[in-house]
Amino acid sequence: MRGTRVLSVSCLTLLVLGASAVNAAASKLLLTSAGKVVAPGSGDVGTLRFGPCGSFKSTGTLANNGAMADKSAFTAFESNAGGCGEGGPSVGGQLEGIVVTSNGLMTLTGKFTYITELPKKCEYSLTKLKGKFPVPGTTSAQVSGTAKRVMTGSEHGCKGAIHLTGEEASLEDLESGTPFEASV
Repeated sequence: MRGTRVLSVSCLTLLVLGASAVNAAASKLLLTSAGKVVAPGSGDVGTLRFGPCGSFKSTGTLANNGAMADKSAFTAFESNAGGCGEGGPSVGGQLEGIVVTSNGLMTLTGKFTYITELPKKCEYSLTKLKGKFPVPGTTSAQVSGTAKRVMTGSEHGCKGAIHLTGEEASLEDLESGTPFEASV
C-alpha cells in the first residue's frame, strides 16, 4: 500500500506539471507598439537582412493579434542588393509572410535565391527561415534556414543544400518603424 501512495502522489504531481505546461503553451501572444495594443488590420513591415549581401523589406497588414500565433501577410515588396564582393553570395527574392508565436518562435516565408560564384557557380532556393525572440521582448530574431540546390543554375560539384544561419529578421509597426513589443 505504501508504494501505491507514493506512485499516486507522483502521478498527481505529473498531472499538475502537465496541466501547467499545457496552459503555458496555450498562452496568447499580444503585440503592442508605443504602449498600445496593435489592432488586427494595422500596417506592418517585415525585414530580413542577409548581412551586407542583401536585404528585404515587405509591407502588409497584421492579420491577427492576441492569438497563439500572430500572422502578417505582405503585399508590397522591396529588396536591396548588397555588396558581398567577388564570388558572392548574391541574394534575391521577396519576403512574403511572418508568423510570431507565444513561445517566441518567428517563421519567415518567401522565395529567395542564394547564388555563389566562387569556387564555382552554385544556385540555391530558400523558402523558410526560423528563429527565436524573447517573450516578453521585441519581435526581432536571428533566423536560419536550409537552402536547396537548384540543378539548372548550378555547376557540377555544388553541395545539395546549405544551411544559412545568423540572418537578421524583425516584424515592425509600419507607423513607428520599430519592432512590436511581444508579451503573453
